[in-house]
Amino acid sequence: MMRWTKTTGAALVAASMMLAGCASDVSDSGAPLTRVDRDAMMSQLLYLAPEHAARPLTASELEDRGVDRREAVPVRVEVFEDIAVAWFAPDGEAIIGRDTIVSLWYVVEPENVETIANEVEGGGGYDVTEPPTVDATDYVLDGPVTTTATTTEIEREQLEVTPYDPTRERIIEFFDRVGTPEELLIVEELGGYHPGCL
Repeated sequence: MMRWTKTTGAALVAASMMLAGCASDVSDSGAPLTRVDRDAMMSQLLYLAPEHAARPLTASELEDRGVDRREAVPVRVEVFEDIAVAWFAPDGEAIIGRDTIVSLWYVVEPENVETIANEVEGGGGYDVTEPPTVDATDYVLDGPVTTTATTTEIEREQLEVTPYDPTRERIIEFFDRVGTPEELLIVEELGGYHPGCL
């Protein structure tokens, strides 16, 4: 674990205050559910800017929204079976510990998202579209496409089919649970994934 510093503490306190305010204004109808690629979300530095989005944003998304990166909280997100957690990451590396949790969210299995959406009035904000399927004509090209003067066919050895993998996707309910009654239960569950750190 990284060493806790006064600067880290001050930044995290500011982030927690900002996010706790966001959590207290949550409506009863629920936050939007977003289908995400778990591996993509966990492989990069993200930023929390609750006044602009409930979900973590990439640096380019911040720029697109006109948000200065210094106004957002840098985080690394880990997605587990039932929860997603954003750890404070001031230097791009997550500081793992109970006091460095910036946000907590619930994770919903994709096959249950339609049921959940139907329970919310009008299903507003929920993405219930089916994931893409791969059939005999759908290919993702991995590598250059080569052509010759005698043929325009794609060389078959350069084709690689990328099948749909449901384990990479999760539906995350982007309600920040920090500062709510559910926080303690989620942190206890998180302790099973990071024993000794929480």
